[in-house]
Amino acid sequence: MIAYFIGNISAKNIKIRSRAQTLMHAFIVYVRPLLEYGSCVWSPHFKSDIDRIESVQRRFTKRLRFLNNMSYSQRLMTLGLETLEVRRLHQDLLLTYKIVFGLINIDSSKFLYCDVIVLHVAQF
Repeated sequence: MIAYFIGNISAKNIKIRSRAQTLMHAFIVYVRPLLEYGSCVWSPHFKSDIDRIESVQRRFTKRLRFLNNMSYSQRLMTLGLETLEVRRLHQDLLLTYKIVFGLINIDSSKFLYCDVIVLHVAQF
């Protein structure tokens, strides 16, 4: 009787977790691209805008049954996700790298200004 009960609980947990994995995959494939589309161009800088975008992922992860009593950072760690803000910053850095090193056809002088500072060290 106890073995049946334990087996039933673990089967239920597996079902819940596999459903959560399916929902996570759907979120990553269908929702997150909409939130990140063109983020290098329109990336928000007001805290209220950043929080509104982040709230989509925050609400989604909170609705996953086995994560609803964790904090947002714990939920992200458990799911192996990053905040949307960190993902936008990563995309900004990647675009900047591509512009600086000429990997995309954009004139970097129109977007970036670099003032070179030369330090001279006195030799004794």
